[in-house]
Amino acid sequence: MEIRVLFDHQAFMRTRYSGIPTYFAELIHTFYINNLVHISLADSYCMNVDYQNLFPSKKGSLSWKYQESVYSHCQKLTGINPSSYLQATRKNDIDLLNSGDFDVFHPTFFDPYFLKHLHGKPFVLTIHDLSQELYPEYAPLTVTMPRDTESLVSHASRFIAVSKSTKNMFVEYYGVDADLVDVVYLGPTFNKDTIISRVYNIHQGSKPYLLFVNIRGGRKNTYTCLAVLKKLIIEYNLDVVCAGGGSFSKEEIIFFQNHGIADRMYQYSVNDTQLAGLYKGALAFVHPSVHEGFGFPILEAFACGCPVILSNASCFPEVGGDAAVYFDPKSVQSIRDAVYRVLYDDKLRNTMICNGYQQLKKFSWDKCAEETKNVYLKVLSDSK
Repeated sequence: MEIRVLFDHQAFMRTRYSGIPTYFAELIHTFYINNLVHISLADSYCMNVDYQNLFPSKKGSLSWKYQESVYSHCQKLTGINPSSYLQATRKNDIDLLNSGDFDVFHPTFFDPYFLKHLHGKPFVLTIHDLSQELYPEYAPLTVTMPRDTESLVSHASRFIAVSKSTKNMFVEYYGVDADLVDVVYLGPTFNKDTIISRVYNIHQGSKPYLLFVNIRGGRKNTYTCLAVLKKLIIEYNLDVVCAGGGSFSKEEIIFFQNHGIADRMYQYSVNDTQLAGLYKGALAFVHPSVHEGFGFPILEAFACGCPVILSNASCFPEVGGDAAVYFDPKSVQSIRDAVYRVLYDDKLRNTMICNGYQQLKKFSWDKCAEETKNVYLKVLSDSK
């Protein structure tokens, strides 16, 4: 049975780099190359890097490459301003919705704009995490995601949760029937042949280092972790490398100075190849977040042979399995003991690296795509 699935551009229009558009790009690409479902996706210029690389063999906007500024480039090409461009992209999505030429709609984010354009067609909603609902104190005041999600939950035909932890929290928070929620794990974001085999390390320091990846504040818990580890960092002459997350702010620099580690802190904005190099060169990747839906960086570290030290919160034990060392993110002693244990036990580190390669084999985009297709089949069967 051929299934016609329509995707929109919500997630791809939000940011250049992010886990949610990565998920949808990998899923769509896997559907495409394996011919699992028929994909409908309106042509558009999007700032997101994953979107730009979706269909490299296809002519037109899907093979368009990011230049210095996506919006200024769009203005040069089309003569329209960014806000008009975004409106045009939304119009393309609405036109496809109104056409009805699809079996299942799979929105890429939580704006409920599409509800009045479905005309009775079913849609599947992927639940990535419940960070906005459970930790509203860390969200910008303008965020409407929980309210938007609530408006979508009552209309969705089925739900995909990216981990069992996410499913359990979603079912409890929104009161959804657990039978309507399918757990579908994601795949790794690094391809060993195309990225890991040709990495280089851009770190400029000469000391061994701990690696932190992406956003540092709020529920990511990085500052608490650094405050706990400052004595260990100084005593054992370590650097700390932060990949992504933007340059250090004045407030962060003051924080580092107050804890005596300012001269040991490095930040790099990196592409995938450079990030893989940082993983490969690190003593360990430390992920102290108190809540995530899945955790792409864990699989990235496994793929690069980097020992992983994780908080024992939310989905992390599911993704890390027996390959990681865990700590209580709210316990000073637990954080310190876990990091110390990994850094100064070479045998343990080597075992963790080997176990990481094995744990990585449990996750693949082919499996993700097949299981997602099965969700679509359930939706169509239920709607008959």
